[in-house]
Amino acid sequence: MKLISNKKSNEKLLDVPDEIFETIINDIVDLIVEIDLNGNFTYVSPQCYQMFGYQPHEVIGRKALRFIHPEDLLNVINKMKKAIEEELHISYEYRAKHKNGSYIHVSAKGGVIRRNGKTKLIAVVRDITEKKLDEMKLKESEHQYRLITENSNDLIRVLNEDFKIEYLNEKIHQQLLGYTSKDLIGEYDIKLNPREDYAKIRRYMLDLFKNKEGIHVSRIRHKNGNYLWFEVKAKMFKDDEGKQKYLFISRNITERRRTELALMESEEKYRNLYENSPNAVLLTSKKGIVLDINSSAEKILGYSKVDLIGRNYIEFDMVNSEQIMVIKSKYRQLLKGEKPKPIELQIKKKNGVIAWILFQSSIIKLDNELIIESIAQDITDKKKAENLIIEENKRLLELNKMKSELISRVSHELKTPITSIFGGAQILLELYQDQTCSEAIEFIELINRGGKRLKILIENLLDASRIESEKLRLNFREENFVEIIKNCINENRYLANKRNIIIELNVPDVLNIEIDKVRIEQVITNLLSNAFKNTPKKGIVKIILEEKGGYVYFTIRDTGIGLTEKEMQSLFSKFGKVERYGQKMDVDIEGSGLGLYISKEIIDLHGGYIWVESAGRNKGSTFYIKLSKKIDGITT
Repeated sequence: MKLISNKKSNEKLLDVPDEIFETIINDIVDLIVEIDLNGNFTYVSPQCYQMFGYQPHEVIGRKALRFIHPEDLLNVINKMKKAIEEELHISYEYRAKHKNGSYIHVSAKGGVIRRNGKTKLIAVVRDITEKKLDEMKLKESEHQYRLITENSNDLIRVLNEDFKIEYLNEKIHQQLLGYTSKDLIGEYDIKLNPREDYAKIRRYMLDLFKNKEGIHVSRIRHKNGNYLWFEVKAKMFKDDEGKQKYLFISRNITERRRTELALMESEEKYRNLYENSPNAVLLTSKKGIVLDINSSAEKILGYSKVDLIGRNYIEFDMVNSEQIMVIKSKYRQLLKGEKPKPIELQIKKKNGVIAWILFQSSIIKLDNELIIESIAQDITDKKKAENLIIEENKRLLELNKMKSELISRVSHELKTPITSIFGGAQILLELYQDQTCSEAIEFIELINRGGKRLKILIENLLDASRIESEKLRLNFREENFVEIIKNCINENRYLANKRNIIIELNVPDVLNIEIDKVRIEQVITNLLSNAFKNTPKKGIVKIILEEKGGYVYFTIRDTGIGLTEKEMQSLFSKFGKVERYGQKMDVDIEGSGLGLYISKEIIDLHGGYIWVESAGRNKGSTFYIKLSKKIDGITT
């Protein structure tokens, strides 16, 4: 469809020679486009690539309207028609499509010309994207400014160079003071203040002229005649036309002023508390100058008011340089708004006596000035008691070390004769049983059982000593866990047979794992022995071994007398033996209380876990061991 009617007026248009046209194009930095009456591009200047990403040959011959944003299309068509029909030079803005698919804001200025005997539309196209963005930002800023001022809780007024009100946020003015814009626009701002405050306000204004901004407190009259207190922040600025303006932001502090008056009235009460406090109270400036101290401070610190007031605390030989650095650090934390913890300081009084104080500081405001209030409590007696406790603990640790060394030494000394007694008893039973009378056999069996128990006790004491001194070492090797379990069962089967206990074994044929074989045998033997001893006759002990996700789980479940919650809590502690009083339970109550403690330490050194579960008395117990198949990073 053609963009022009069949008017004769086009014949009047000037023919422009090609060389003049090219000269014009070369002298213009913006994009030049030429469109025929069918709406096709017939010429596009080289600036097209920079502006839209198209080379001129990619555009020439194509419909110009295809490059215009659909929302701007109708307006552009009407402008072009008007230019052609009325022979006008027109200017309009629209969004043109970039090669990458985005749209660019542009302005176009042009009209109709005749070149080479043909009527064309020619236009100069300029990229105005940045201008549009600035306009949008300005609109958004104006909207945000209007939103903030109209919804602010503070009074906002702008005064002109004659100090007359030319803008105010009406909503908050009406809420706080009862005035509308009609009441105040064009009025002098000072009329809102009481006459008796005029001299003070003039002084504030002089400071404003000098510093370009300021803050003061003044009263502003409500429409009903009452006065409210406001904290006023003022700032000088120039508008876009260079005219002097004044911005006043006033915050209602009426309630705060009432509180301040109440505080002033209670100052005497504070002074009484301050003077009669049993703790030392010091008031210092932010630079450490002592402003005041109470009578308790004189007593606790050993210095009088005359000695301290007006001087910096670091001038005195009260605390050493290291403690001064700590105090300064606490002060810096306070001034940043943090709340440092109390600290203990050793001080030297004026008479040379050393004392201890608990020192804590906080920020208070007196007469609009920030003051550091420090409270010191005399803890000299407490520190003496603590030092006595520390010394006593040292002595107890030394005694404990001596005890451990004694146990270890005695155990080593007992090990050889006990081994001889136990071994001799075994030889008599095995080789000379038939040649010895029954009464002698009973005594030999008694010696054998006692020797065996004593041998186990000594071994446990030695292991406990090694654990305490961190000398228990492990030797890791890959072992068949199933074979270890079966060997331990065989060695302890006599206990199960003696009590007619059924052993249920659920293990795989082979399960290899990196462990210390001797120590794991010690743990399993201990768990089996406990299960047999604490299970009444004709009970059942189930033994399970399984592998899950790189871990090995070993379980011993018995139908014995069970454990209470309290018993389970102490079971793995040193000498954490569960006492079984009486014989009615039909269990073996003997033991040192070291077996499970040592077992736990061994499993811990393997990087594993051992724990127990029980539903309560006479409901059996289940012991669990969890071990990793591969030992990685375990110190041996």
